[in-house]
Amino acid sequence: MHLQKTSFAYTAYLGALSAIPPLAIDMSLPAVQQTSAQLHASEATTSLALSLFLVGFAAAPIVLGPLSDRYGRRPVLLAGLVIFLLASVACANAHSIDWLLLARFVEGMGAGAGAVLPMAIVRDVFEGAAARSRLAFITLILCVAPVIAPSLGTLVLLGSDWRAVYAMLAAAGGVLLIVTWLGLAETHNVAHPVPLHPVEVLKRYRFVLANRATLGFSLMNGFSFACMFAFITASPIVFMAEFGLSQAAYSGMFFTAGLGTITGSIVAGRSRSGHRAIRAGVCDDSYVGRLTTNEMAGS
Repeated sequence: MHLQKTSFAYTAYLGALSAIPPLAIDMSLPAVQQTSAQLHASEATTSLALSLFLVGFAAAPIVLGPLSDRYGRRPVLLAGLVIFLLASVACANAHSIDWLLLARFVEGMGAGAGAVLPMAIVRDVFEGAAARSRLAFITLILCVAPVIAPSLGTLVLLGSDWRAVYAMLAAAGGVLLIVTWLGLAETHNVAHPVPLHPVEVLKRYRFVLANRATLGFSLMNGFSFACMFAFITASPIVFMAEFGLSQAAYSGMFFTAGLGTITGSIVAGRSRSGHRAIRAGVCDDSYVGRLTTNEMAGS
């Protein structure tokens, strides 16, 4: 029985899909030291597992987007979840750092389906206020998941070792695979398939990137995420190895940093001017106080 598109369960399902990438990224952070010790690798080398995950995660939407336009959202999403599930199992059973690095790269490719396809499904199914409410929920999940993920990883490590973190990710991928198989109806009209010829695909990407506003916002978003992921990649080494924080203390520090992200999202969402919110967040720190006092009071 398919999920009803107007139900909360459908929206919650889309949110769960979008939570897969941040959970896969951040749940493993507290386990870096333990993983490096058991696999006899340096912590710097072990941290490459996250970097390679991000490489696969960044590359996958470039391929999965056109594939879902051609063959539909459902089969591409199912394939991505299968890849994520199998790669997570491979991570949990890795007995060398090289095997873990390869498995994390493939896992990132599978997680890419959870990044691009929920947005595409919202665009297919909803319009206007209904679309905005679903996108707002997905955005909320994207803000909350990185905050709680290190704490979840720490809780798992209290009762087991680092392999259990990837086993939990595999279980989450398996649940979403079953729900997708049983509950997701195709949302994209494939009666008139989009050509997959490389030249045609490049033309469509060129058309999008030729829009100056789109290019500017994309670069801003890309640089912002680059800074965030630089922090995520280096923070386990800096705070646990160099500063001596425990796994629990590191999770608390990460939780505090995540609350800042959530607060910024709330401030931006309630601001009457999106451009002024962007200016406050990116260009002018002294402007944040005036934005919070004046804009929030008026809303």
